[in-house]
Amino acid sequence: AQKLDTGTRFPSMTWKRVGGGPLQIPEAFHTKYNIFFFIEAIGDLLPAAVVAFENEIDALRKIGASVYAASVDDEEKAGE
Repeated sequence: AQKLDTGTRFPSMTWKRVGGGPLQIPEAFHTKYNIFFFIEAIGDLLPAAVVAFENEIDALRKIGASVYAASVDDEEKAGE
């Protein structure tokens, strides 16, 4: 595992989006700040931190931040 420090460039990766299509990282990052979550659904619930960030998405966009979430669930579970 690689630890990223402040200012370290995110390593290049291609991820599969739920529903199709690739996501090129870090090429997809177009904002000053990029917040990235790795999440696992717990039943039908998302972790509270993800919900809290979703509730503040407009404020985050105003300061130039984007929020990304990557599921560690299998594709079927992630698409629910």
